[in-house]
Amino acid sequence: MVNRPTPADLNGGQDNSIPLPPLLLRELVEALRSLRYGTIELVIHDGRVVQLERREKVRFDTAPLDRPDRRKSATSKTREIHA
Repeated sequence: MVNRPTPADLNGGQDNSIPLPPLLLRELVEALRSLRYGTIELVIHDGRVVQLERREKVRFDTAPLDRPDRRKSATSKTREIHA
């Protein structure tokens, strides 16, 4: 296990964290728990979090049935489907 510094460690031991609304924390934790591959983006307006965006990629390791995927080499069998 790698010990990584926490924000308080990086700031000389002081905790200057910003309190986040409980609803935002619940949504963020749920997004983190349910996301296997993808991104979570917080949108900030006037210093406040106003939106949480969750993007997930689903990849299938099957060869295309109808035609080869021209974006990848002929030896690749990975096909991306974006949700």
